[in-house]
Amino acid sequence: MTQQKPFSLRQAIFARVFPVAVALLILVSLIVIQKLNSEFRRQVQRQVNHRAEGVHLAVQTKVRHAIDACAAIANNDIVINSIVDLEHRKSNLQPFLQSLDFPGMPLNNVAMLSYNGTPIAQKLPHDSRLETLKSWMTSKSNNEAFMAFDSEAFIVGQPVRYGAAVEGALVAVYDSKQLFDDISPNGDSVAIELAFQNQPLTRWNLAALGNSSAESLIPASEPPEGWFMAQFLVQDIDGLVGRVWQSDASAERASHTVQNALVLAVISLSAVLLFAILRTTQFTNNELQHLLSAINAVRSNSSLSLRISSGKTLEFQELKNRFNEMLVEIERTTVSREKYRIPASVAKYTDNLVVVTDARGRIEWVNDSFTRVSGYSLAEVFGKTQQEMLHGPETNAAAARQMSQAIEERLGFDVQILNYSKTGNPYWASIESRPILGDDGEVVSFIAIESDVTERLRLEREKEKLTRETIDLSRQAGMAEVATGVLHNVGNVLNSVNISTNLMCDRWKQSSLPSLSRVVKVLEENQGQLEAFVASERGSQLPEVLRELSLALEDEKQLHLEELRSLCESVEHINHIVQGQQEFARAVTANEAVSAIELVEESLRYNLDGLNIEGNCRDAPIAVEKHFEESGKIFIDRPKVVQILVNLISNAKNSLLDSKVDEAKITLEIHRTKQDCLQILVRDNGVGISKENLTRIFSHGFTTRDDGHGFGLHTCALAAESLGGTLRAVSDGPGLGATFVLQLPVNQVSTQATSQEELSSTSGS
Repeated sequence: MTQQKPFSLRQAIFARVFPVAVALLILVSLIVIQKLNSEFRRQVQRQVNHRAEGVHLAVQTKVRHAIDACAAIANNDIVINSIVDLEHRKSNLQPFLQSLDFPGMPLNNVAMLSYNGTPIAQKLPHDSRLETLKSWMTSKSNNEAFMAFDSEAFIVGQPVRYGAAVEGALVAVYDSKQLFDDISPNGDSVAIELAFQNQPLTRWNLAALGNSSAESLIPASEPPEGWFMAQFLVQDIDGLVGRVWQSDASAERASHTVQNALVLAVISLSAVLLFAILRTTQFTNNELQHLLSAINAVRSNSSLSLRISSGKTLEFQELKNRFNEMLVEIERTTVSREKYRIPASVAKYTDNLVVVTDARGRIEWVNDSFTRVSGYSLAEVFGKTQQEMLHGPETNAAAARQMSQAIEERLGFDVQILNYSKTGNPYWASIESRPILGDDGEVVSFIAIESDVTERLRLEREKEKLTRETIDLSRQAGMAEVATGVLHNVGNVLNSVNISTNLMCDRWKQSSLPSLSRVVKVLEENQGQLEAFVASERGSQLPEVLRELSLALEDEKQLHLEELRSLCESVEHINHIVQGQQEFARAVTANEAVSAIELVEESLRYNLDGLNIEGNCRDAPIAVEKHFEESGKIFIDRPKVVQILVNLISNAKNSLLDSKVDEAKITLEIHRTKQDCLQILVRDNGVGISKENLTRIFSHGFTTRDDGHGFGLHTCALAAESLGGTLRAVSDGPGLGATFVLQLPVNQVSTQATSQEELSSTSGS
């Protein structure tokens, strides 16, 4: 007997839930359809009953009108007088009856009968239907009205009284079909029939019933199949019966519409239910697959340390928590030695060195990798410690003591130690040793996983050596760059020194001292006759000449003092540059409190001689505009900032000298930004900078001048970065000038200044 293949969880849920749900939907739909069909049929029956009431009222109204009309004629004076007055009967009664016509009433004949039923006068002569009234006239009931129906006529008789005695009767004959013609139904789904004593009088739409035979319809007490029927009796006429039939087509249509809607709803709900079941089972399967994968992982890897994440629902979360707790419990109760035991097949072929020792560190087992690296077989090392077999003269004693102490204290250890092989070759081993516990929780052995890291350490030493060499080369390159920067910055200042020296030489050549020598020579020539010489015309001019000569020499003195002062400042700046580079090499920064305006003014003085008409190759001096916001003093490396600004102003000057602009101008600005930074802008309207050079202009060695070296802006950018700031260039393109923006973090330098002032005050106290 073959075993049946079990269902999956999804198949089981689907097989149990979906058919039952669909069956319930179908059952509910059938119940709803049955209820609605019954309600629809009741509505149609109510419509038939309502229509029968209307037809009944219309028929009874017609009959009552016919009776009242006949009674009105019977009470007419012409009719009454004709009983006793024969002349009147001959001359007036017949014309009166001929002229009678009731509006809306299909009157066929009107007759005046004598007391024995003989016609005296009539509208339609020889009417055989009047013979049926003789028995009524001779009976005792002739005091009351008479009504009779046949297939064609509705006959109404009213007694004619002269005084209190009945002397005759007036009879009206109506066309029965035309009388009730206006109550005919609208539509093929309705049929009406009137019958007197089971004899059909009028029929409307009976063909719609599927049977036009009056004989089969009139006796029927139940409507034909698919039709509803309501019957009524006319109270004024015994034996006058009316029946109204109405088709159940509207109920059928409504029922079919509801059935179609319910079928569509069942299909839609079944689809939604199927989708919900599939989604639910998919979610459940995913959670179970996750749990199953974890179980398989535990089985395949024999790892009880595996844990699975919590589920997305409370049930699966609880299930997975219980599974994790089960793993913890199994891990806690499983023999610890099994947890650390390495399968022999794995340990045999791994590249790592595997050593198993007893609780005192004596070797019990080694793998092939240990034999390959150390040269010792298991037989040679069995019962001995690693310290005895592998340690040598250069083995780190501290690492060896760490190993021995950990074994004595029954603890694991991680060390990196120098071992020696059987042939005496040293090799570095990285050892990770862990204790193995027995059933009683005591350490029964150790397992050590060792890696030969000799090659790795050699590569690390070579890497360290290469790193040191790279650092030395980088330092040398840095020193060369520093030297280049020093030369460049000193060169900028030496230009100012050279200009000041040339100006002093030119002014000494134009000095007024030779004129003083000539005055002295004239005085020496007239030394013996000074009074006469002073009194002479030529001698009287001597005081004025001496006064003018004194003023000229005083002016020369001031000019020379100013140039000497500028020369001293330039030499001092050179000294600061060299000193700053030396301090930079010693990684020492000397900051001082200084105003930003002073820094700009000082930098401008070093370039001022190159901006006037004598100091440049232009026909007009270079104008300088200043827009300074008072920013107070900042604490910063003054020579480094001056070095940056001297370079920027010098570059702006060179840009203007190389341009053909009519009005050369340099604009200097100082202001604070919203980020509380200090910005110093150097703007010119010179040759400008192309878009592609804006990103290269601060690169080492990049220059656009034929006599440039590409060190200045690169050094300035580095200096700005060392100050914690930035240096950037802005230009709309060639011929449109350029702007260099030096930004310094005010908060940072203010903090440094505060610390320095506190240090100074502490030192002073």
